[in-house]
Amino acid sequence: MAIPHKGHEPIPETGHMKAKPMTVIEQSAALSRVNPSPTIAVTQKARELKAAGKDVISLGAGEPDFDTPDYIKEAAIQAIRDGKTKYTAVD
Repeated sequence: MAIPHKGHEPIPETGHMKAKPMTVIEQSAALSRVNPSPTIAVTQKARELKAAGKDVISLGAGEPDFDTPDYIKEAAIQAIRDGKTKYTAVD
């Protein structure tokens, strides 16, 4: 026979464990004010157009198909070593 643990109870006829019903969680009012990401919207539109047979160059979300050039990698490493790890000042 299974040993009950928090959130579960045994089914008497079988000894199997039965999960308790999930609690409904209310969505925060703040969450309802969050707008969808424009980048994701553009990416989704590009997918839809491609699926419809259109020739599309997507400029939305994604990874480049080339490695970061060495001079950029080195500049980033140097910036970290120089302590340039904060956001820029806002005027």
